[in-house]
Amino acid sequence: MKYNLLSIYHKELYQYNRHSTLMSAYKHINDPKFKHCVIREKGEVYKALTTFFKKEEGIKL
Repeated sequence: MKYNLLSIYHKELYQYNRHSTLMSAYKHINDPKFKHCVIREKGEVYKALTTFFKKEEGIKL
């Protein structure tokens, strides 16, 4: 079987001012289909979700 990976998303809710080991590793991924963010406050959740799920040109589902 062959799988095509369209996008990978990772979000992190972390109460301290540092990133987890996983997020630190993700920062080195240079793929335009890969998105990551850190959510520090409850009010940032909606913005993160709209960023992750917005339609982008050139990506067909």
